[in-house]
Amino acid sequence: MARERNINDIMGDNVEKLRDRVEENVDKFRDRVEENVDKIRGRIEDNVEKIRGRVDDARERIEDAADKAWSKSEEAYKDAVKYTQKHPAQALGIAAVIGAALGLVLFGRRRD
Repeated sequence: MARERNINDIMGDNVEKLRDRVEENVDKFRDRVEENVDKIRGRIEDNVEKIRGRVDDARERIEDAADKAWSKSEEAYKDAVKYTQKHPAQALGIAAVIGAALGLVLFGRRRD
């Protein structure tokens, strides 16, 4: 009996030691996971900031391009109005030719 009790005590001690080691390893693992999560979170936040900056730059370039296109279209419209006022007959002829060409392209010729 004394031997059985001694074995039980030894087993109990070993189980206790094993439990302590497992808890230590779990704590170490948890700490490493938390460190890695913090690092990853920091990298993600840095990347989000970079992406925001790039999106802002792209938006500004698009707005600039749209402004330039708008001003060029306004200039072209003003030039067309001036030309039409100076040369109304030619403008009417050009409009008729363009209209006929668009009609042919869009609707084609009908064959009976």
